[in-house]
Amino acid sequence: MDRIFKNFNPDRIREIFLVTLILVMIGLFSIQIPNYINVAFVNRISTSIVILSVLAVGQTLVFLTRNFDISVGSIVGVSAYFVGFQLFKHPEIHPLLAILMAIGVGMICGAINGAIISYGRVPSVICTLGTLALFRTFVIEYANSLPVMSNQLPDWITTIGGFNSIVLLRFRGLELRMVFVIMVIVVIIVQLMLSYHRFGRRLYPIG
Repeated sequence: MDRIFKNFNPDRIREIFLVTLILVMIGLFSIQIPNYINVAFVNRISTSIVILSVLAVGQTLVFLTRNFDISVGSIVGVSAYFVGFQLFKHPEIHPLLAILMAIGVGMICGAINGAIISYGRVPSVICTLGTLALFRTFVIEYANSLPVMSNQLPDWITTIGGFNSIVLLRFRGLELRMVFVIMVIVVIIVQLMLSYHRFGRRLYPIG
């Protein structure tokens, strides 16, 4: 018994509570909504969490340094619209260049946050709350109320969109999709980095 308490981590209580809360919510919805939990539900959830999970991986690194990034949603919006608008105006842009552009815009926005927090000594919550509004305003001004539709973009965008539907394994209606596997690989790689790599281990004492 003493050995169990010695190895017990109080932080696990929060994780257990969150998992329990999710299970309780699913149980309540399944009671109120007929046929709520089915194969389509599992397939839909496993696909829809991919983008949020990858963003959460990046946020985990920020949290480990005892900071918060509230502007991450706006950064995604800026990156998406900027690249989409460039493809609308210049459809000859190579797909790899478009991907690098999206990553570059996100890195620039993140660097702005980092510079303000590190060199300006502004608390991360205050900084990212301000840049959240700043990035959104930039999108509004840059877009000039002009929407970019998928049918106005190059054909390879539609091909990438169909990447979400690639099924690697199907069992009794349950589908293991490519995007979900990629998400799991990203999570595993980052977890291994945080556990064994020097860079990952250095994040813990920072926070």
